[in-house]
Amino acid sequence: MTRSTILALALLVGACSSPPAGRLFRTSLPTDGYAPLPIVLGDETDLVTGIEAGPAGADAPGSEATARADPAGANAFIVTWMGGLCATDAAMSFIRAGSGYALHLEGHQPPLASCSMVGIGRDLRIRTSRPIPLELIAVTGNE
Repeated sequence: MTRSTILALALLVGACSSPPAGRLFRTSLPTDGYAPLPIVLGDETDLVTGIEAGPAGADAPGSEATARADPAGANAFIVTWMGGLCATDAAMSFIRAGSGYALHLEGHQPPLASCSMVGIGRDLRIRTSRPIPLELIAVTGNE
């Protein structure tokens, strides 16, 4: 590998692992039998008060990340997605978008990872200072 190739890979890894903008919240999601998945959420709305592992949903998550109501209260919502076994961490950004909000999820994996294609249901509770109607939250991305 040439020096320029190594430098380009280092810059790419650094860019992929930089934290999102805004006030940062951190937690880890448990993964049975494996290392927990570190999560960082950057809040640019000033509405988030905390994040933590959420209760598992009754249905298996689909391939797209979604937001669902939190059974514990109106001042929170649960983001659910199907993650992968190779994921090393994930970053989320929560921003204002028009008359609503956008929540973007980006998972990170080691370069050239070779592991089994095992899907892991992920659930993250996002606590807020006030209720946010789910129809105002557009969720994009995946792990």
